[in-house]
Amino acid sequence: MALGDNSAVPARTVSPMFSSPASRPRRLLRACLASLSLLLLAPLHLHAQALPDSVHFGMTLEELQQATGPLERLPGARRSAAGAGGSWRGPDARLAGLAFEQTFVFARGRLSRIERVASTQALPDGGAAAFEQLVAAGRQAYGAETRTRDPAGDYAIWSLPGQDVYVQRTVGPASIRMVLTARQQRDDSAL
Repeated sequence: MALGDNSAVPARTVSPMFSSPASRPRRLLRACLASLSLLLLAPLHLHAQALPDSVHFGMTLEELQQATGPLERLPGARRSAAGAGGSWRGPDARLAGLAFEQTFVFARGRLSRIERVASTQALPDGGAAAFEQLVAAGRQAYGAETRTRDPAGDYAIWSLPGQDVYVQRTVGPASIRMVLTARQQRDDSAL
């Protein structure tokens, strides 16, 4: 084969996307519709990380009880960065095939934190698959996570405008913990 002889090289074809200017808008529309359909099919999966239906940070206890039903007061006040507050046990939440106990934490009379805990001791993998499912749902809902691993377990963390979310899998005793916290906005005068 002589230099410059391209007979042994297969001919390149031009992508149909670029073949006709008239077909570009239709192909772009089809691609957008396909992406939109994926987003519409995902809500059940994404709901694993979201706040419970009708619940939002800043709610009063009465508003939360209207949204979730009766709550059981847990003994003792809790101190957090947002100030002292009370904790209330709510109905269990089903996420990633597990029943999570939910605790709603209030500071200054407003919902500031939701903690969910599920035992995974009875699972053969110690909850590893459920943890990965929750992380995948969080990744779809919130974007890339920060992951850490230590001898006590695995963590996935998201920092978002207005809230922080983390999922933790512990190995002894085996459990998965998910915490959603309202981000405390502070100005320079608080420093």
